[in-house]
Amino acid sequence: MVKIGHQDRLKALDTLLNARRSHTLWVSEVTHQQAPCVIEDHTRCDFGKWLIEAEGILGSVQEFIDLGEPHKQLHDTYLSLKADQDHALRSSRIKDISRTLIDRIDSLEKYLNRPRSD
Repeated sequence: MVKIGHQDRLKALDTLLNARRSHTLWVSEVTHQQAPCVIEDHTRCDFGKWLIEAEGILGSVQEFIDLGEPHKQLHDTYLSLKADQDHALRSSRIKDISRTLIDRIDSLEKYLNRPRSD
């Protein structure tokens, strides 16, 4: 198990809480509006910036590593479907990937909340 300081764990947990909230709002916007504002580069949204910033502390934690791909996939999928007139298809695909990302956020939260001997 990777040793992570108390303050770093608290900061990561706070960020994940905010990420879940922001992500839920984003998915709602993307699935209910015809032309929502979406940051195209997955490294430039708030969550993407945090992933890069936290890599130094959490980069060897598998639950953290597992967040990267669905986050990128979410942005990429939205961009590939942005011009698609089939709003239901876009919504369905975004929601599927969103569930994966939320599950991975939950896994990292569980990891960070495990009792520590340090």
